[in-house]
Amino acid sequence: MTFLTIFLSSGYCFKAQDYEEELISKPLPRIISQGETIRAAYGERVQLPCHVQQIGSYVLVWQKGNDVLTARNIMVSPDRRFKLQPDHTLELKNIKPSDGGDYTCKISVLGDPILITHTLEILLPPTIRADPPDGNYVVKKGRKVELKCVASGNPDPTITWTRQNNLLPSGEKSLVAKSLVIESVDRHEAGIYICEAKNGVGHKSATASIKLQVLYPPEIELETDRVHSGENKEAHLTCIIHGNPNPTVRWYKNSMLLEETNTVRMESRSNRHTLILSSIRSGLDFGNYSCVAENTLGTFKKHIEVHGRPTPAVFRSSPDAGGRSAYQLLWTVDSYSPIQEYRLLYRQIQPYHKMNDGHNLLQGGGDWTNVIIPGNAQNSGFNHKNTYEVSNLLTDAEYECLVQARNQFGWSEASRIFHFYTGKTEPSITDMEWKSGSSKLGQTLSSSIVSLLVIVSSTAVSSLLLSSATS
Repeated sequence: MTFLTIFLSSGYCFKAQDYEEELISKPLPRIISQGETIRAAYGERVQLPCHVQQIGSYVLVWQKGNDVLTARNIMVSPDRRFKLQPDHTLELKNIKPSDGGDYTCKISVLGDPILITHTLEILLPPTIRADPPDGNYVVKKGRKVELKCVASGNPDPTITWTRQNNLLPSGEKSLVAKSLVIESVDRHEAGIYICEAKNGVGHKSATASIKLQVLYPPEIELETDRVHSGENKEAHLTCIIHGNPNPTVRWYKNSMLLEETNTVRMESRSNRHTLILSSIRSGLDFGNYSCVAENTLGTFKKHIEVHGRPTPAVFRSSPDAGGRSAYQLLWTVDSYSPIQEYRLLYRQIQPYHKMNDGHNLLQGGGDWTNVIIPGNAQNSGFNHKNTYEVSNLLTDAEYECLVQARNQFGWSEASRIFHFYTGKTEPSITDMEWKSGSSKLGQTLSSSIVSLLVIVSSTAVSSLLLSSATS
């Protein structure tokens, strides 16, 4: 009589009599389930099927690697999370990362096993951390920067970059990438960058942040490089200063370092630094001032002039101020001191699109007429208004003009050029018709000539103003 003894790793055993004859006389078992890859999230429950036909007295064993989990209906593994169903399905609940791997359902048939293998893949929600771990990245201006976050999870997460309360340096709102590269960093790229990891497992994403600090020498912006003031008035000189490390700021008049007095105050609000001069004395306080900012990476300086000259005039003539041969000009000027005189320059503008017997392509403006107009020495207010009628003009013609004002401290800058027309309507100008050459060539030549005329006109005006001032 033949005895077959089966020993199990857990210490269990059983005996069967005359197995050889019984097993040979019956049909072989067949596993009808197919091996598959099963994906499940951490903490979920999974079932690994192993449906068998004609198992008879054969022994079905579940294994993970070389570890036996079950034999027939006996639970060999002490892990209570495993459960064997009547149909030989192996159930595992509250799965964890270490449960991942290959699970084999096997039946030994006279030493030749029948088996299927399931692969259990544990899906893990994303985690992410900044690199460096403290989330602080400090770099000098102009360097290349690569911001990195280390993400993990199963499947591998995608990383999306955003910037707190701002767009990314590329101008995009977000970017999907493993790292964020800035080729040449400056202060505008400083801020908090957020990396977000997602892989579809769970309902939440994981985020980390990196604070990018850019070290750079001082940079200065001016509200204006000229401050207009007057006797016994106040002047505010403002420098907007950026720098990291935070710069120290000093104020100078010419080369003399300024300190606070009864008439000199210094205010700082964030990166806005203001020098306040009260009770201006024209002989002492007018002049050139400078703000100097300094940190460990460098020093920078910008100049501001405090003066009492008039502001540039602004033309305010109405559209219907022109007659057939005259035009009534009106302008305003701001000055704390009386205006002593005005200088008016005007000239006729010849049509630019005029052909002259096929030889001269176009004609420019005429000669400038220079008129000195007395100011009102009795007006001691701040706002000054003046009118002047330009007469003996051509009918239905276009003119341009500009004006300067002078008080006891000197001449103002020239106003912007003002265009006016005699007659009631603005004359119409038609495009040139080129007799030969391509349209593109004509447009390019026309643009070049007009640009040249503007340069010549500006140079002529500057020369005329300079000669008039020196005379």
